Amino acid sequence: MTCLRHHVIFVTAIGVGMAGLAELAAVMMSGAQQRIDVTAGNIGNVNTPGFRSRRVFAQLLDVRAGLPVATVRKANGVISETSVKQTGNPLDLATDPSALLVLRDAEGLHSTRSAQFHRDQDGHLVDTQGRYLQAAEGGDIVIGAGAPNITRTGVVFIDGQPQARIGLYKETAAGAMEPNDTGQIMQGRLIASDVDMAAEMTDLTKASRYAESGAKVFQIYDDLLGRASSMLGSLGR
Repeated sequence: MTCLRHHVIFVTAIGVGMAGLAELAAVMMSGAQQRIDVTAGNIGNVNTPGFRSRRVFAQLLDVRAGLPVATVRKANGVISETSVKQTGNPLDLATDPSALLVLRDAEGLHSTRSAQFHRDQDGHLVDTQGRYLQAAEGGDIVIGAGAPNITRTGVVFIDGQPQARIGLYKETAAGAMEPNDTGQIMQGRLIASDVDMAAEMTDLTKASRYAESGAKVFQIYDDLLGRASSMLGSLGR
């Protein structure tokens, strides 16, 4: 009877441990996939002006579950003067370090420090991803035909006539956007993407190894599950 009780306790302990292993393996695989997705997004925007790469930063533990978790945020890369390139294209725009442009698409509003625009058939200024540049008073920028001259404060002139004023914004501590009255626009310039392909390849390698580790934990889980099933089968005889 004592031996049977010990076996039951042992099998119960294995079951509890297996549940934790399964959860840990799932977290590891999910973290690896998250790293791959973020890295793929960075690589896909290597030539997008003003793009700031993102990184997955692992936190130690989620105190509620006792499992590692990860967060994604923009890398804290510094935009140097050498990142700003003069193109001469009047619809290539960049801002000074204090200001942001706001763009709209079907998913909502997005901010950037630089973008390449073109004028669509309705006069909207649209970037290479199909996002609409926003005006200072809100709404899409719409201008007439002709060569635009854009002042530092964002006023768009065509043939000497003001057409619209581009909105310049800044991000608050809470992550909201508010008007930036001191920001400036640089016409005919672009800020290069900060994506470092060598760093991205390193991150892909790390994600692959993390996924392999998660797969090994799953393998251990399966092995323990098989042993527990065999032991339960023996107890039932």
